[in-house]
Amino acid sequence: MKQEMRFDDEHEFLIRLRELASSGAAARSIQVFSPVPVKEVDEILRARPTFVRLWAIVGAVTGCLCGAALTIYTVLNYPLITGGKPLISTMPFLIIAYALTILLGSLATFAGFLFLARLPNVPKILTPLDYGNQFVIVVETPDP
Repeated sequence: MKQEMRFDDEHEFLIRLRELASSGAAARSIQVFSPVPVKEVDEILRARPTFVRLWAIVGAVTGCLCGAALTIYTVLNYPLITGGKPLISTMPFLIIAYALTILLGSLATFAGFLFLARLPNVPKILTPLDYGNQFVIVVETPDP
């Protein structure tokens, strides 16, 4: 069930938002739409840190391990012995491992962002004309 509150004045809007936040309403259940950026909204709702950074570190570590495994597997299965050099030499392998670290880290970050933001969610996209120049608070409460 959605409860929608519209305000023409920014001051009234902020007062009502503070009341909602202090009454114990979950920040995830409150959506705010405003015609101009209001810095106080971020302070009132205090969003939790996301887990996108966890996706990034997991992707980067996976990329580094995959890069090292790829190069070691390749050189062990297709050895090219030149001048008595060791088969597994770290310096050339680090270039491949570094490249895959950056690639998989950035792809995992993007995938984590899309997953955690629940994108694309086409039915919930609103046009800017829905609320005009009003400040709007929408509170979603679970149906009993």
